[in-house]
Amino acid sequence: MTSKPETLNVYDPGLFFEFRDVSLKMPKKPLVLFFGRKTFSDNTKYLFLACVRQNPSFEVMWCTWDSHLHHTLEQHGLPSLLITQDFQTTVNLCLEAAAAVFCENTHTALQGVPLLRGCLAGAKKIQLWHGISVKRMDLMILHDMNMLDKSFRNNCVGTTGFDCMASSSSQLDHFWLHAFGVQHMLRVGQARNEVIVRESHAEEFIGAILTPQEEALFASNARKILVAPTWQRGPAPWISSDDFHAQLERLGHEHHLFFCVKQHPFAAVKSDKPQAKRQYKHVLFLDAGLDVYPWLNAFSALITDYSSIMFDFILTRKPVLTYDIPPHARLNFEPDYSLVPDIAFSYGFDKASLQSQLLLSLDVHPHAQAQQGMVEALYETDPAHSCHKLVTYLSQVTHDAVHKVIQVEHI
Repeated sequence: MTSKPETLNVYDPGLFFEFRDVSLKMPKKPLVLFFGRKTFSDNTKYLFLACVRQNPSFEVMWCTWDSHLHHTLEQHGLPSLLITQDFQTTVNLCLEAAAAVFCENTHTALQGVPLLRGCLAGAKKIQLWHGISVKRMDLMILHDMNMLDKSFRNNCVGTTGFDCMASSSSQLDHFWLHAFGVQHMLRVGQARNEVIVRESHAEEFIGAILTPQEEALFASNARKILVAPTWQRGPAPWISSDDFHAQLERLGHEHHLFFCVKQHPFAAVKSDKPQAKRQYKHVLFLDAGLDVYPWLNAFSALITDYSSIMFDFILTRKPVLTYDIPPHARLNFEPDYSLVPDIAFSYGFDKASLQSQLLLSLDVHPHAQAQQGMVEALYETDPAHSCHKLVTYLSQVTHDAVHKVIQVEHI
């Protein structure tokens, strides 16, 4: 007798336990699943592409909820799974995968589907995250947030649900432990930083395509400044305001500078101020989803409040300017520069000192030596070899998952 297929509510929390129990016993295949943002970017992108190039002993699959990204990757001959296209196939792949690699909260990456989280219970879950932070996060802000709030609770579930963490420095290990509860660290740099210290491969420009106007600017010799505010839980600071952009326009006109504003990937649109884009000649608004990493070396400086991109940008050896926000001024717990080595590598500025600090950093760069000191403190392994080290690690992980040791007890 054949029964009708069950109609599942994939958001049923109870399904996590059912699929978890199966996943933990399921024989594994040499398969690594990669989960990223809605756009093709960040650490998982670069490790995924490195795996494809190196043709290791395991298979890889990019997993996405976005049909446009899925078709784009397929057009480039890259293995991609549209999670919603055939959910049974998705479930089977997750149950049989030896490892899964993330660069963000797993609750976000799996869109809060408990069933999928259960399916991956038997896979080695590796967190690359998306940058070095001066934000206190998740388990560190228990007393500032509310664990009874479902959104915060889901966030904590998602950031504690993995097995090991890429950590580029022994000076960061305790942060990851206190933020996410992870005790197993992989001493390796961030995969996305390789394109800062070497030439980009052709496929690494997928997700990094500029508009014709942007291409023309990047092809010129004009000095370009990247402006990258961080994601904020609360109201946006001054460096995301119209007034700030107007000041950049004046500076650009007076000193022949061009400012490229790159909002955080959580920003869904290219700009919420289309009228501003028309009136500015020296300020461009890059797409929020653009992968800017292949282009970082084209910029002469970075301006941010306290985005993690500043700790990537220091690898360019070019200046970083940070908007002066007092410690713990945002929601009482960020920014917190005690989370990183105490090295004065950036140029702090406020509304009155922006021009002087920018020109000082561009023309003299007196903090260059301190910046190099921060590079050495935060990156204990060669950033150029991060992907190779991770591919080697994944080869061992998949081998061990497939060739499990059978224990025999003679009685």
